[in-house]
Amino acid sequence: MDKKKEYLKILNTYKKNIDFYNVSKKCLNKTAQYKGDRLTIYETSVCVVAPTLISYMLWVLKEAQKRDIKKLYFLARDGLIMYEISKILIQNYNFNIECRYLYCSRLSLINPIYIVDKEEAINFYFKADHKVTINVILKKMALKANERKIIIEELNIKNKNLNKPLDKQEIKILKNNLIKSKISDKLLSDKSGKEYEDVLQYFREQGMFDEKKYAIVDTGWIGTIQRCLRILLESHTKNSLNLIGFYFGITAPTNSKDGEYLSFYFKKKLIDRKIMFFNVELFECFCYANHGTTIGYKRSKEIIYPILKKHKKNSLSELQFNTLIMYTKLFCTHNYYINLSVKNLDNFLSPIIKKIMLYPSYDEAKVYGRILSSDVPESFVRKNLKSKIIKYFVIHRIFEKLKIKKKYDNSESLWIMGSIALIDSKFLKRYLTINIWIYEFLRITIKQFQRSRKI
Repeated sequence: MDKKKEYLKILNTYKKNIDFYNVSKKCLNKTAQYKGDRLTIYETSVCVVAPTLISYMLWVLKEAQKRDIKKLYFLARDGLIMYEISKILIQNYNFNIECRYLYCSRLSLINPIYIVDKEEAINFYFKADHKVTINVILKKMALKANERKIIIEELNIKNKNLNKPLDKQEIKILKNNLIKSKISDKLLSDKSGKEYEDVLQYFREQGMFDEKKYAIVDTGWIGTIQRCLRILLESHTKNSLNLIGFYFGITAPTNSKDGEYLSFYFKKKLIDRKIMFFNVELFECFCYANHGTTIGYKRSKEIIYPILKKHKKNSLSELQFNTLIMYTKLFCTHNYYINLSVKNLDNFLSPIIKKIMLYPSYDEAKVYGRILSSDVPESFVRKNLKSKIIKYFVIHRIFEKLKIKKKYDNSESLWIMGSIALIDSKFLKRYLTINIWIYEFLRITIKQFQRSRKI
């Protein structure tokens, strides 16, 4: 069956609650101007991405309304498209909620935290994203070249080891050495002090110290930014803050000290199988913003501006962004507020999300493989699976997990089902898929069982 028809069939099942079906169908009649990759992006945007993000934003706005929240801060960069969608929904459905777009990132918030909570900042520097090397750690500290050199010499690090992936023991030793180093502490404290004043002034300008009740909105996952915001805001007000965050999904345990984490798609239960079928990197492609990551703040004529990392614009993600805006406007003409129901929206979206994340077409895998997610510096989809096929066998992956000393492998696909979709052999596709499913089922089950033991 044609992929578009599969998506429309699912959208049709929810038509009585929210009519995405006729909106998507109408948009699909306007595809004559698109070909190749642009056609794939357009069709996926109107059949998958738009219904998903609009559903999430309707849930956020209705929940905010219930809680008497008057202001929402959408966090850069994933929050940009959500911010634009929400403004259209608010204008058409008369929600009494103000929207702000907050330029921030883990990198822009963690360095100012050093002067408030050194342990928290150092833990972030050493936190494993995809690999931990000395250069990755120094990059997170955002130090100048001469400052990095001072730390390298102080900690007696050889240049040949700067890009070597560190194991757990090496990370522990390096972390302890950094904590003990007075020179490193002085450099980081001086830098943090200035950045701390700038970020607090930015928050002040954005109205975060006003009395109006507000919440933050983001894609989610592990809740680092909410924790950073809570630490910084509390350090200034000297009062405990019940910060509220709306997220598409939270995939890790959170600390109640950091406030409320409200999750739309994943629910707080022992085992949520939706996690097994979900790909964070692909979802972040749906929220791709064509501006760089916030790496700090600068003061100009008493006004604070965000400093953005250089960014190469992507025509495909721009098309997706513009299509989502167009779709949202059309959606509002097809749906009256009184008829909108957000009941079980997450369950309605589940088969659509599974359909693209687990069973992407060749074209979907190829195109979204070219749109890099916000946080991932390496290749998104790997095509050369045949030469690396053994690493995806269940037994091999379990054996690798049990190893005490693991080697970092940067050749693993970050969207394995996308990589499988690019393989020609039907037998190989099926065999790999079965292995991936078994491994993911075991991984999620064991992980959540371990969490339940800690509760």
